[in-house]
Amino acid sequence: MATTTPTKKRATAAKTTAAKRKTSSRAKAKPKAATPTPLTRVERVREAAERAVVVPVGAALEARDAVAGTVEDLQARYGTAEAAEKQLKRFERRGEKVRKQAERRVKKARTRVERELKARRRTAEKRVRTERTRVEREAKHAAARMESVRDSITQIDLANSTGFLQTQVEQAVQTGVNAGTEAVRRASERLSA
Repeated sequence: MATTTPTKKRATAAKTTAAKRKTSSRAKAKPKAATPTPLTRVERVREAAERAVVVPVGAALEARDAVAGTVEDLQARYGTAEAAEKQLKRFERRGEKVRKQAERRVKKARTRVERELKARRRTAEKRVRTERTRVEREAKHAAARMESVRDSITQIDLANSTGFLQTQVEQAVQTGVNAGTEAVRRASERLSA
């Protein structure tokens, strides 16, 4: 069995008393709402009729106040020729500012596009020059090889070495064909890259 000490008893009693005070103060703080008396049929009809008249009148007065406020605002802004001129100049300055900003944006875009096009054109022209130089060099090399083969052929005794001559001609032709094919392949690869 648990024993209760006098200190615990006092603490429990204090909590209970505080809870009772809280409950009684809430009951005093909340007065009961008065129950409305039911309206008679005549009173309900009278109330609906009043609403039917008062609501449009209130809406009309609100609209009048809004229009009056707008008219007063416009009159304050444009009531005199100087005020109207001042507003027109303000609008003109603002429009001018927006127009200049748009022109600047268009000019920047145009300049950027022109710069990019020039860079691309230079790159393409450089690539074409490089490829043309390489193809010309390979063509000269093939022509020199052909000249060397022709010189070799003239030095060989044609009557005794027809097989050798035929082999040399075939090799020269094949070398020229291979060099041309390789040049075309490289040029195609570089231009497509």
